[in-house]
Amino acid sequence: MTIIQITLAESLCGFEKQIKLPNGVDLSLQFPEIIKDGDIYVVEKNGLPMKHNNGFGKLFVVFKVNMNLTLTPEKKMIIWEILTNTQYPEKNYTMYPGMSKLRDQK
Repeated sequence: MTIIQITLAESLCGFEKQIKLPNGVDLSLQFPEIIKDGDIYVVEKNGLPMKHNNGFGKLFVVFKVNMNLTLTPEKKMIIWEILTNTQYPEKNYTMYPGMSKLRDQK
């Protein structure tokens, strides 16, 4: 299994990554579609060597999307309007009293 860290921009817009296979060969993977955190892809015949023949097994690729970012109100408005095709609500959101985040997802 290979874990690939990507940015939010890459997860939404597509990207290309080079990964090193278990046999030492570099493989270029392109992803034109949206990738969500935790998505798993399988690359046939690029995993570990198989014991009973000369082939290779499956390589599992797990994606982790880095969500460590801060957005200005202006950027939030632009993203909202792009994703929803509606005007950003003129509202200041606040947390419910007594509610707090326990931890960030790893």
